[in-house]
Amino acid sequence: MLDSAEAWIAARNLRNRLVHEYQTDAETFAQDLRLAQEAARLLLHTYARLREDAHRRLGVPADRLPPALDVKI
Repeated sequence: MLDSAEAWIAARNLRNRLVHEYQTDAETFAQDLRLAQEAARLLLHTYARLREDAHRRLGVPADRLPPALDVKI
């Protein structure tokens, strides 16, 4: 389901940095926010792939799945 486990771990580490560390450098913070946008795309793409796999491979009816997300980032 994941294109890259390393990208997933990097996104998790970014989340921890954004939430748990006090940002003092504006440029680093701005870069982290840009990375967060990429991480959000990764999360949404993974969600869509899991949802599709549950429907196609496992036969879960679409109406029993969480709603599809149509989010433009």
